[in-house]
Amino acid sequence: MMGGLGVATKVLHLCAFLPLVAWSTEPSFLIIGVGKCGTSSLYYYLTGHPQVVAASQKQVQWFDHRYDASKFASSYLRHFKPLKAGEVTGEASPGYVSYAQVPGRVLSHLPGVKILCAVRDPASRAYSAYHYNYLAVAHRGRELPFEDLIKAEIDFLVTKCLGGGGVAGAALKDNATTTTTNIDLSSECYGRYSAETQAGAAAKRRFQGDWSKALPRSNAHLWRQLVGRSLYSLYLERWYAVFPKNSVWLVCSERLAQPDLAVEELDRVARDLLNLEPFDFRDVVAEGKYNAGSSHRGFEALTEWQDVPTLEAKRPPMPHSARRTLDDFAKPFNDRLLQLDGHRNLPCPNWATSTAAHDDDDDDD
Repeated sequence: MMGGLGVATKVLHLCAFLPLVAWSTEPSFLIIGVGKCGTSSLYYYLTGHPQVVAASQKQVQWFDHRYDASKFASSYLRHFKPLKAGEVTGEASPGYVSYAQVPGRVLSHLPGVKILCAVRDPASRAYSAYHYNYLAVAHRGRELPFEDLIKAEIDFLVTKCLGGGGVAGAALKDNATTTTTNIDLSSECYGRYSAETQAGAAAKRRFQGDWSKALPRSNAHLWRQLVGRSLYSLYLERWYAVFPKNSVWLVCSERLAQPDLAVEELDRVARDLLNLEPFDFRDVVAEGKYNAGSSHRGFEALTEWQDVPTLEAKRPPMPHSARRTLDDFAKPFNDRLLQLDGHRNLPCPNWATSTAAHDDDDDDD
């Protein structure tokens, strides 16, 4: 009898030192993007469902910045708690959508995972990112106006990347309606050229000899892609190419910005994509919006709905000329996104028309 107890004691002692991953689980869903499209609200609203268990952190960022195939269990799965029957878990890393190698990595480790991507009127996303990712780090007195940055970036995209002479131009001869899965903007375009190549001329025109301070190194991978990361079809082509179409779902940021529509959107995701039991999301959504505004208060920072208009009023409206420029440039990419989606989740309200007013800048990330 004592021998049996001794063996049991040793087993318990050994178990105490085993890695937690032995009892962990794989995520059922990933929110892959897009930054400044409401990923924080989408994630925290979903985790309000009693069957959705939150990860150790919202943005794990493993498949893009920390990837090591040999450490999938020990490095990645440790972020997810053991689940009870009927429960699901997931994470939200907005950078996943932007990197060409990530869809294949996800497929190799999580072939059955559901993919969620929040998208937003491209001009509004770009303007929100300008305030959140550029002005927040720019040198005071050396900030390039929004319109200067986007015009410089569009010229850069056309001449260096997407035009006939650019690295990806041949694939876009038909206004982004051709198959574009070979385009890798992040590495082949932005990664190949410097910030000075992209926006140096605009900075020199405005600030003369002290122009370099207008191009901060901090957040450069984000503020350099105000326009690029708003061309959703270029990135999502790869995800639709490797995952079943019914496993890739788009969520309109514009709907998440309105409580009643947000509840409907969450109901649809929980029921039709994640196969969860019915749940009333109204109380969860009623708490407010996450990560709103241009200040970096944290992904979990909550703004009550009645305070949202005051927060939005602090930002000047987008120049109409800038909106027209962005709407015109983004429209063919929006059309391609509609084709990829098959009109299951889109169109989102008020997209891709240069005469519509879209100054409802929801700043969730």
